Amino acid sequence: MKARTIPLVIPRAHDCITMFFGSRGAYREYFDSHPGTYYMTTGWAERNVGDGDYSMPAYGKEGVMGKLGLAMSYAEYVAKYGKENADYIIETLGDWRKNYSKILYLEMGTCDESQFIEVSRQEARKHDWQFEQRKGDWTLLEKTLPGRQPGHMG
Repeated sequence: MKARTIPLVIPRAHDCITMFFGSRGAYREYFDSHPGTYYMTTGWAERNVGDGDYSMPAYGKEGVMGKLGLAMSYAEYVAKYGKENADYIIETLGDWRKNYSKILYLEMGTCDESQFIEVSRQEARKHDWQFEQRKGDWTLLEKTLPGRQPGHMG
């Protein structure tokens, strides 16, 4: 990859949640001490609504997983790929909820997040999961977005 006229910044991060924790270390510490956590942010919540329903984070037909083609029902998989392939897809995907026991909502303060927080709390309750809310940290995003390396100005 080469950017000829602008700085190209590729953060060393496992995924976007690292960015919202503010550092790899902060994310790693939380991740290691809280296995089974489903992470939620405003951006994730607001883009994963299907038909006005927030009840299935990331799996709404118009959401991230829907755009990837991973929010179809078994019948839809059969119609599109055939029974044998549908069986394989369902077996491979499995029940994504089985590995989770908690929702952590990272509040970034970009808007009124009360609706997303409440929906996340309800989702946790629905699955008998714990719910936690904490403030996110803009540090890593602030270092990344201007295109400057930490410690270098200009």
